[in-house]
Amino acid sequence: MCHLFAHVSWADAKELVPFLMLARVPLLCASVLFLFPPISFKSSLFANLFDVTPQGMIVVTLASLATAWTTLVTGWVILSYGHCRFHGITFQPSFELPQMVHFAWSAWLTLPVIAGSLWYSLRQLATRSNRTLSAIKMLVGTLIGGLLGCLLLWASQVLFQRALLQPGFMVKAATWIVRELACFVGPAGYFGGNDWLLEGHILSVILFSLTFALYAIIGLLHYAPRWLRVPTVTYVLLLIMLACWTFSGITFAADRWRIPVVLLLGIWLAFTAQLPNTDHFYRTRTCGDPQNNQCFPPTPDPAEVLVASKDPTKIILVAASGGGIQAAAWTARVLTGLELQWRASQPKDIDGFSRSVRLISSVSGGGVGAMYFVNQYTASGGLPRENAANKLAQVVDDAQTSSLEDVSWGLAYHDLLHVVFPIFPRSLAGRGRALERAWTTTSPDAAGLECDLTKWADGVRQGLRPANIFNATLVEAGERLLLSTTYLPHPAGTVGRWDFHSIYQKMRDVAVVTAARLSATFPYVGPASRADVDPSGGEASHVVDGGYYDNYGMSTLVEWLDIALDSLDRAGRLPNHPEILVIEIRQEPSPLPAPVPNGSHRGWFFQAYAPLAALFAVRTAGQRSHNQVELKLLQEKWAHKVNIQPSAIFEFGSRQDGSPAPDLPVPPLSWHLTARQQEAIESEWIAQRDGSEWKKVRTFLA
Repeated sequence: MCHLFAHVSWADAKELVPFLMLARVPLLCASVLFLFPPISFKSSLFANLFDVTPQGMIVVTLASLATAWTTLVTGWVILSYGHCRFHGITFQPSFELPQMVHFAWSAWLTLPVIAGSLWYSLRQLATRSNRTLSAIKMLVGTLIGGLLGCLLLWASQVLFQRALLQPGFMVKAATWIVRELACFVGPAGYFGGNDWLLEGHILSVILFSLTFALYAIIGLLHYAPRWLRVPTVTYVLLLIMLACWTFSGITFAADRWRIPVVLLLGIWLAFTAQLPNTDHFYRTRTCGDPQNNQCFPPTPDPAEVLVASKDPTKIILVAASGGGIQAAAWTARVLTGLELQWRASQPKDIDGFSRSVRLISSVSGGGVGAMYFVNQYTASGGLPRENAANKLAQVVDDAQTSSLEDVSWGLAYHDLLHVVFPIFPRSLAGRGRALERAWTTTSPDAAGLECDLTKWADGVRQGLRPANIFNATLVEAGERLLLSTTYLPHPAGTVGRWDFHSIYQKMRDVAVVTAARLSATFPYVGPASRADVDPSGGEASHVVDGGYYDNYGMSTLVEWLDIALDSLDRAGRLPNHPEILVIEIRQEPSPLPAPVPNGSHRGWFFQAYAPLAALFAVRTAGQRSHNQVELKLLQEKWAHKVNIQPSAIFEFGSRQDGSPAPDLPVPPLSWHLTARQQEAIESEWIAQRDGSEWKKVRTFLA
């Protein structure tokens, strides 16, 4: 698009103005292609899209060139044939078709994507020593991608010249389709004197076919080994490219009749939104004995879990906060690190820490890390004793393995296809299911996460593994949904909480990985999903991230513990003055206390989004405050019978000794960690592993 106006004189400028509106789609797509990288680097949600490997630069460069050339050709067609199709447009370009020099100039649109990927990827390397070699490799990848882009362009020109002499199948099919539609959209601007499509449209058909083939091939690469997969930013480029082709074609047809493309899009989306096939679903599984109306084995209640400990007088409960892959990796690192620290300090009681953990109440990313940790528990109880260091290191590796590519693939292919063509039957695929597949293929051990929640329940009852509660939120009710291997009773009058097995009368179950995914349904990254089977003949509620209700998992932990202690006390089974330690794992430090809250200097526009800003700010502050109050009240309630000790808190980036917080990379709000961010997690654990919070754990277990 940047060279469309190379032959425009000042006299032509007035005639060219209407064209700017007609060519709004390619102009907008070109602007997005050029501006998306610098805007993304200011966001913790999008920045990691540009963390690219050397081989990934091949695909990124190729896809960005294909997108740039799409904006050029679509804009040029509108420029060339606008005077034929639209009344009042008299401007005609010097060339009916773009020349090679124009394609060369349009390639400058890819500079921010390519340069941004190179800069960000090199900056995110864990060490500086290998940056030179990595830079060379990435430049080679860029060069190869550029050559493939030139090959794509050369192929389009060869096929175009052949089509002018002898139209092939693609051109004949496109001509037939446009001729059939001509009675609705009018033939002006489409056909020449020989009753064939004009040359610009023929070039568009050929380039579209090649770029769509590129889109299909990249989609198939998702099923290749992980090291061959394409970078996530590629899918963004492909979506821009498809949007440019689609909406440029619609505007060229509809603008003649003054029909806004936004209106057409809105009508179509309003229609498809009413079709249940376009909704998102998660898998449930049949379980239990229909005659007994319960799952087999039934999940244990809190009292059963609490007394099933190896030492019921030393109980550890864990609350793991949300925060995407950062929270997953930090949770896995803290839990495995505490186990290794305990084994190193007390070799006689090798699994004392892991066997003392009776509950992990997790949210979002914290649940993913907890899922991998508990998955390593053996059939005999506790964590592996042989090859333990490698097994626990695998937990961290699994938790920090990127799955952002899988989410983006599901969005750019299945989810997009289901919205555009809603005639397809309801499917459980999409970016939600793609995320589950990513988590179960990180290592051979991760395949075990496909088992049902109730399959872990028997080990929980016997004290062989801790109970897991994956906290999610019901969209329609705004209440917590607990997907767990322990059962919290739901008597009449219970407010603010539902248990999955209560809703389904203990006759349906979900996989462990599905429970973790539902708890980690980060806004827009993961889809709000409902069960594939509606409970009791009604409509199933949609499930989203547990962080909407409580991002720290403490509300459920406090309630679960209170129910357990109350049940044991009433039954006369409460051990004599048991000790309970709560470990809180948070992916970011608590804000430092300030004498007066910081304000800001704003203009009138601040009023437009001030309510939303307050909503997001109060969510974190309110949850932290409520958690502290709830735990304190529980401690006071049971002070004469149970010693609930002050929490051991492991916060990423926090220094309990009052020393300055380290200069760490900004945690990403996505499912991808760069090498530098992974290294920061490791170095942060090293800084905290011998600190005051570890000493609390060691003293408690001693």
